[in-house]
Amino acid sequence: MANFRSNRRQLKTTWGIQFISIVFVLAVGAASCSTSSGGLQTTIPPTGMPTGESERTPPPSAASPTAMDLRGRKILIVQMGNMTGRGSEFILPMVRGVQDAVERANVEDGLFGAELALETYNTSGEAEAARQILFHVQENVRPAVLIFLDAELIAELGSELSELKIPVLLPYAYKEMLAAAAENYIFGLAPPMDVELIYTLQFLQENWEEYKPSLALSELKLAVIGWPNGFGRAGLTDDARKHLEAIRIELVYEDTFNASYAEDASPLLRQAMRAGANVIYVQAFAHGPAIVLNDYYWMGLQDQALVAGPSWALDTSVYGYLTKPEYFDGFLAPSSLAWWSDSENPLMAALTADLEEAHRTPADKSLGRLIGYQAVGVVHFAIRALLEKGGGGDFTGQDLRGELVGLDGVQVLNGLAIISFSGEYQFSPFMQMRRVESAGVFQEISPYTEFSEYP
Repeated sequence: MANFRSNRRQLKTTWGIQFISIVFVLAVGAASCSTSSGGLQTTIPPTGMPTGESERTPPPSAASPTAMDLRGRKILIVQMGNMTGRGSEFILPMVRGVQDAVERANVEDGLFGAELALETYNTSGEAEAARQILFHVQENVRPAVLIFLDAELIAELGSELSELKIPVLLPYAYKEMLAAAAENYIFGLAPPMDVELIYTLQFLQENWEEYKPSLALSELKLAVIGWPNGFGRAGLTDDARKHLEAIRIELVYEDTFNASYAEDASPLLRQAMRAGANVIYVQAFAHGPAIVLNDYYWMGLQDQALVAGPSWALDTSVYGYLTKPEYFDGFLAPSSLAWWSDSENPLMAALTADLEEAHRTPADKSLGRLIGYQAVGVVHFAIRALLEKGGGGDFTGQDLRGELVGLDGVQVLNGLAIISFSGEYQFSPFMQMRRVESAGVFQEISPYTEFSEYP
C-alpha cells in the first residue's frame, strides 16, 4: 500500500483500557428525569458501564481530598433527534446509547455522586417540530449542553442551534457552522462530509493500483450520487469541488436520487458508467447505499467500478436493505471511530458485553451506538475537568465551551475515538479508512491520521 500519511501529522496512540464510569453530564438544576411531552424514554436494566478513561485525567477516588461531592444534586442532559420518521433506524441506536450511558453512570455513582436526569425529544424528522422543541429547551429547560442527532435537519436548523448559546454536539456538521470563534457553541464529533469525501478520494488516488477494479482505467474517475436533501448535498460542496480539481481528480458525473425506500438507482449507475466513472461515491446512509449496491450488483459492475461513501454509510443498518449481505463487501468509507469487529481493541469487547447486558437488539450493535458513547465520553471529560477547577459544581455554557475548545488529542474511552476541537474549525479531524470485509467486519486499511488538508 502506498504511504497515505503524505504531509499530514500521524497520531500514534496507545489504546489502553481501564473500566470506570463515564457520564454524559450537563447543567445542574433539573429536578426530574421523566420524559417531556413528545419525547421518548426507554427503561433500561441497570448494569455496569465498561469504559476506559484518558490517561490525562485519572478518575478521582473517594478518598481524594479534591474529590467533588455532589450527592443530592440533579444533573440534566438533553438530546433530540428523529426517532419515528424516515431514517430513524439509524438514529435510534444513538439515542439508546446515550440512555444506557446515563443509566450506568447513575448505577455506578454518576459524576461525583450526582444523579443524572435525561430528557429525550423526538423531532420525527420534521423541522417545525424541532424548532418548537428547541424553543422549549431554551425557555424552560436550559441545559448546559444539547446533543442534536437529527441528520437531515442539521443544515436547516443551524441558526437556531447557534442561538442557544450552549455547547451543541453534532454527529457531523458543516464548515460554515464550525469556524472557531468565541461566539460559536457548535462542535462536530466527526469531520464534515466534504472533508470525508476529499480524505477518501485522496486515499484512493494514492492507493489506486491496489484498490482499483480489474477492468478500471489507470486513472481515477469519480461519480457522486446522493440524496437531494441537506445530507446528500453535504459531501460535494463548492470547496470540495475546488479541492478535487486541485488534486486532479476528475468528476465525470453527479446526480441525486430520492430518499425513498423503493428508489431505482440503475439509471444513475448506467449514466455514471457511460461517463467513464470507476468510483461511485454515495452520499447517503442506511437504505441509501443499499439501494445503490443492490443495483450495482444486479448490473454486474463489480469489475468496472468500486463503491464508497461517507462514514455514516459504514453501518450495519445498510444490511437490512440489501438483497444479499455480501453486496456490502468491498465498500470503502472513512471512519473516526473504532468498530465492533476490532478484535485487538479491548474496549470493543467490553462495549459488546455491555450491549448484551443492557438487553439491546442486534440492531444496536451499530455506528449510532458508538456515536452516542462518543458524545458521553467527550462531555464527561470536559465537565470533569471544569468541575475539578472548583466552583462547587456550578458552571455556565460558556465555561463548558471553553473546556471543549481546549480538548486536543484526547482519547475518548481509551480506544473509541480521538478528539481535538482546538484547530481552526471546531470538529475533530482524526480519521482512518475502512473496508467492509464480511458481514459486520469493517477492516481498517489505513492508520489513524489527522487530516488537516481542509477543502
